[in-house]
Amino acid sequence: DDCEDGNENIRAVSGRSGLWYTTTDKGTDTPAPGTSIMMPLHPAGDTGMAPESRRAFHVTATVTGTRAIVGIDLVDPNPAPKKIYDASSYKGIRFYAKATTDPVPIRVQFPVAATDRSVGDCNPSTSATTNRCDDHFSTIPDELTLTTEWTQYSVLFADAVQEGWGLNDLDGFTPDKLVSIHFRIEEDADIWLDHVEFIPAD
Repeated sequence: DDCEDGNENIRAVSGRSGLWYTTTDKGTDTPAPGTSIMMPLHPAGDTGMAPESRRAFHVTATVTGTRAIVGIDLVDPNPAPKKIYDASSYKGIRFYAKATTDPVPIRVQFPVAATDRSVGDCNPSTSATTNRCDDHFSTIPDELTLTTEWTQYSVLFADAVQEGWGLNDLDGFTPDKLVSIHFRIEEDADIWLDHVEFIPAD
């Protein structure tokens, strides 16, 4: 999605029809979870953004728990449960991003049918000790840090790994069962995201 339509709906192409959203276990996000999202114009004097970009996703997160998440559902999640998207014709994603003031480490996560609590393969109970949800395939901690300059980043599916505390997907990462894309923030942050797109497979 290039955010140029100004709203939370991702670009409807190749079977995709989902939404941008925010969520957090504690703390606060702006825009707040469950509210409509509008894509603001770039601030005056902003430079280095994606070509021809006028708008981008902007979030301010105050993290008092473990994380805040900017998510993109790839298929319209209404009505529940969330839907699976076949991304097997792609090898990863790329996106533009920047931090407003200080560099911010983030993690890119790929919830799939086995790890997403809304789809049903894992145990969604908060007291579960086995097969727990949310151990998504992702970049490793501290691997990706946003700077205060607009930069294009690429994340390949082949490099995504689980941490090992939740349901272990023995099939490995399964892009044909992709549910969402998460940008996980683990400290207070003010960041911008733009031009999120899949990388075609070779």
